[in-house]
Amino acid sequence: SPALLNRAVPSTPISEAMAASQWLRKAVSQHIDRNSPKLNRIFTLCSKKSKDIKEKIEKYVQELADKILPAVGSPLGKRAKPHGNSFTSEAEKRKNEGIALYFHILEAMLLAEEKRNGSEVLMS
Repeated sequence: SPALLNRAVPSTPISEAMAASQWLRKAVSQHIDRNSPKLNRIFTLCSKKSKDIKEKIEKYVQELADKILPAVGSPLGKRAKPHGNSFTSEAEKRKNEGIALYFHILEAMLLAEEKRNGSEVLMS
């Protein structure tokens, strides 16, 4: 019957995990290199009152990420290193994705605040 052909395939835990992973990568892709046009515009507006706000926030977020996810082999991140750097590179990728997710959420919050209260709120 045509109704059976149009029915969506039920999701599974694996398909849900894959969909969440795909959403995350898409959401953070524009923030991996810290070059989002919307966020840069907001930082420019904010920098009129406080110089170098972008650099201050980036430095703070990097320091926070380093505390939460210490480098492999550091005194805080005592983990056995496997052969090669695959674990290290994957750990660094996850850390960078976490930082990019932070900037994705920051951008969404600041854009919502700007929409709600006007761009003056970003300059105060």
